Amino acid sequence: MKIFNFKMRERKSSSVSVLDTSPDIRAVNSKEMIKSISAFENSLREKANHWSRSISEHYIHVREKFQQNHSYKPITLENLSSFSSILDLGIHTFHSGIIPSQREALWPYLLSVYPLNSTPTAKMKLSFQLDTEYTAYKYLWQSNPLKSKSITDLIYKDIDRTDRYTPYFKVPNDHPHFVKLFNVTATYISTDIIEYNLYAQGLTDIVSIFVVIFESESLAYACLRKFMIDQISIFNPETQAFPARCALLGSLIEILDPAFFRFLEANDASNMLFTYRWFLLNLKREFTFEQSVRVFETVIITRLLAVKPASVFTAPSVSVSSCPIDPHREFAEATDDKNEHLSEAYKDIFTLFLAYQLLAAYKREFVKKRLSMPEMCEFFSEVSGTHNFETVLRLAKNLFSQYICENISFEADKENDYVYI
Repeated sequence: MKIFNFKMRERKSSSVSVLDTSPDIRAVNSKEMIKSISAFENSLREKANHWSRSISEHYIHVREKFQQNHSYKPITLENLSSFSSILDLGIHTFHSGIIPSQREALWPYLLSVYPLNSTPTAKMKLSFQLDTEYTAYKYLWQSNPLKSKSITDLIYKDIDRTDRYTPYFKVPNDHPHFVKLFNVTATYISTDIIEYNLYAQGLTDIVSIFVVIFESESLAYACLRKFMIDQISIFNPETQAFPARCALLGSLIEILDPAFFRFLEANDASNMLFTYRWFLLNLKREFTFEQSVRVFETVIITRLLAVKPASVFTAPSVSVSSCPIDPHREFAEATDDKNEHLSEAYKDIFTLFLAYQLLAAYKREFVKKRLSMPEMCEFFSEVSGTHNFETVLRLAKNLFSQYICENISFEADKENDYVYI
């Protein structure tokens, strides 16, 4: 897939407008302007080449690490200093997982809330800054009950049915656990997304993961914000974030299991719209709470291994890839907005693999019963939390490893400044 096109257009001196009417001055000004434009283009080209090299080094490093046969032991805070980069930490964690008791200590590093090389003093200072920031943000909505009423009403409707089956939330509504969930959710909404009207039912399902993991409200809030950077666009119905994921999932099924895809087409389900809840919440409601924590943890790690295009450059163009996912099928005439969210969807490639494996686990039953799309939605609602999680997760991680090791290759076209993955 060609993800960047940095070829610069040549500018002609005749296209430069000069306001001065004097021929001599106009000639001088034209030369200076052309010189300035040329310097700007050279600077941008240097940045593009630097970014290309960074992508090359990133993927070569990831691929080499994935191809090595190591026995990975679970990471603890004590051996965190043995990792030279967040990338190495992510790769190791992908294979080893994290001991549940260590998540509160290690997730902030995986989410880049704490720098990997933080000293105890620096970490203490940063924690104080996070507390101060969170307290100030929380005060904004707490100090104005009338203005925040629209926010709090939305949350109260959802919070009463969020993870009530788990021991942590199987408590009265005035319990500190629910107060904590309410505070973090309200603060995130009021400071991060209320202006864009992006609140959607289910946001508390995501917040609850971080509330349970972190004792500190401020740290839960800080890690939530980092996680939601690659998630919040799906909550906005005006973007192409969700259609992008549907298109990629459809392409993945079409390539890996053509017969199953033909069945989905025949039953008007190939648009994958029934997976909305999956992508919105990273399949959280399909598994038990502890299983969902492991899914979120893997999502955090696999996002580390992806490259997010620098915003200064043009959006990646949609084209065919050697990867089994072909974005051409639904995005042949993609707009810039679709391209942007297609790139974002590729960063969530593990969630796509997980969704595929969950569908594949039941394809024989679907085909045998000839289920329609509404019937598939009803089916997954009924079997929620009863899936063979270990098998689905293992197969999804195997697909991701194969994607990294075999389907990602890097070439640089020096003449056109292209990067291929």
